[in-house]
Amino acid sequence: MTPEELVVVGATWADLSPRAAALGEAFYRHLFRLHPEVRELFPDDLGDQQDKFTAELEVLVSVLGDFGTFLDRTADLGGSHAAYGVRAAHYRASRDALLAALSEVGGPELARGHPSGALEAWAGVHDLVAERMMTARAPSG
Repeated sequence: MTPEELVVVGATWADLSPRAAALGEAFYRHLFRLHPEVRELFPDDLGDQQDKFTAELEVLVSVLGDFGTFLDRTADLGGSHAAYGVRAAHYRASRDALLAALSEVGGPELARGHPSGALEAWAGVHDLVAERMMTARAPSG
């Protein structure tokens, strides 16, 4: 991740955050459409899950510039997601769903006022978070 990409993600989140509920709904709709095999990992009622997802997304965006806090936060997420049964393939699924949801909810506005490549910057953030979550939960020794 470059400093410029971090700025793009922060700026696009500022634009998208008023539509966080729609983003959460779109994320899970795309996740289950693209990867129906992951549906069993989630409760039937997704209302709370959608709220947790967007709240955590907001926190992660806010700590991107604070590497120590970022490492701690993503390590905690990695542990909790491992306990839920999340595997490496699920992170690829979440990447697909996040980019589709950002495209849907952000639409043309996602790039307006920001350098081109906003989705690529978000993909980079997702991959950084996912990598940290997977490595943080890996058994040591």
